[in-house]
Amino acid sequence: MIMCIYGEDSFLCFEKLTQIQDRFITKFANDGGEIIEMDVKDGLAPVLANLGSQTLFLSQKLLVLRDFGTGLKSGDSLKLSAALERMPSTTMVVFLDRIHETKWKKQPLSRALKDPHIYHFPPLSRNDQGEWIKSRVERAGGTIDEDAISCMIEAASDSFQLFHFIHLLVYASDERHITRKLVEELAAGGASDRLFHFLDAIFDGHRQDALDLLKNERMAGVSEDHLKHMLLRHVRLLLHAGEFAGPSDQFAKEASVHPFAAKKALNQAKKTDQDALKHVHEFLFDEEILIRENISYPGLTNEKALIRLLSASPTLPRRKSIRSSEVR
Repeated sequence: MIMCIYGEDSFLCFEKLTQIQDRFITKFANDGGEIIEMDVKDGLAPVLANLGSQTLFLSQKLLVLRDFGTGLKSGDSLKLSAALERMPSTTMVVFLDRIHETKWKKQPLSRALKDPHIYHFPPLSRNDQGEWIKSRVERAGGTIDEDAISCMIEAASDSFQLFHFIHLLVYASDERHITRKLVEELAAGGASDRLFHFLDAIFDGHRQDALDLLKNERMAGVSEDHLKHMLLRHVRLLLHAGEFAGPSDQFAKEASVHPFAAKKALNQAKKTDQDALKHVHEFLFDEEILIRENISYPGLTNEKALIRLLSASPTLPRRKSIRSSEVR
């Protein structure tokens, strides 16, 4: 049996993998079952060896292959697909690739696989996120207000963080009921407000203040990946605000943000060089791909983004704009 798990939502991908592993352990724990996990960095040879070996003392073997769909050359993909056709019936294989469906389908390996079981997890839309949060809260034995759901979506960078927030809030709430106030106190933590202060310092030309605020976030334990996601989301908000003409309350509804955030975004957008900000957005989007391919990492991305944001401030000396392809 061959299973393929892929998509940009890393949490749901890993959750599906965990479910498969748990079922495997439950079914074969007493009969002798083995789970082997391998990364594409381990190379192809040990994978081929495991696929070709018989399970003499085991009833079943589960082989988990991470990033093999995108990490193999065309020739190696053909070798692997041929080995999969010859593998014993006692071996099951799971491919785990955190990439977009279009990119997965273009890979030589995905085209060579015959009738695999597919589990695709694209990013959840805002509506789907709301339904997902509600179902997970209910599964944890709690209830949640609609405005608390919106607040939680604004506070979280991905499904991993949403899952963490849900369990934190359910157990911290009175009678397991989550309100917007509780989310703002325990989950949001004023992160959005602090990000406005950070960008205010940049756009007002207070470079050292911006560096100090970024340092404080890191010392407070905020992950580099969360900082990157917050920054990307905020840059998109500023680009939207830069093209918007109308009152802040109307912008709040259109952008699905709190009225305070809408007013701040409209004011900040007036301080920015929109063309330079578009280059920052392009850079962050490109870096996301490089991070997934292990060519870059979030901490370095945040440092590079800071340099580009400084160049987007009209209060600082003008320099030639740096496009995302010029610095890696």
